[in-house]
Amino acid sequence: MLVLYLSLKLQVSVRDISWTPPCCILQPMLVSMLRSWKSKMSAPIVNMFRKYRDVAANSKFLRFGLPMLLLIVGGSFGLKEFAVLRYESQYMKRKIDPETEERLGIKKKKGKVTLEGEYEKLVEGDLDNWTNIRGPRPWEDSKEVQDEQRNQAKT
Repeated sequence: MLVLYLSLKLQVSVRDISWTPPCCILQPMLVSMLRSWKSKMSAPIVNMFRKYRDVAANSKFLRFGLPMLLLIVGGSFGLKEFAVLRYESQYMKRKIDPETEERLGIKKKKGKVTLEGEYEKLVEGDLDNWTNIRGPRPWEDSKEVQDEQRNQAKT
């Protein structure tokens, strides 16, 4: 893989490069890079964890309780972020341009539903003259049963 990359980078054919296993070339270089990085960057972090381990050896709260509390509190914040992402994506899916609405012929209700408006609808209806029509049973066809009951109610 390395030989192919070098051949593409240097614009030399693969046959012109004398091949040696990449592990022989890269291993000493990578090991020295990782050792220097590890010693420079991770020394304070490693020392902090060693101190915590030494102190936590004597305290059950620091050993079991604190990691559990951190997991619970951190998990709640993480779940909050996922929930926000979920609801934002749902909102964006429902949001449509007015031009696209007109083109597709989607009609939205312009007016708000109020308590007074719903009351007027109830007053307009005839609540004194009605008959109870039962719904169909699971083994019956709903349209046929309701049509029969409507015809019986009319006669």
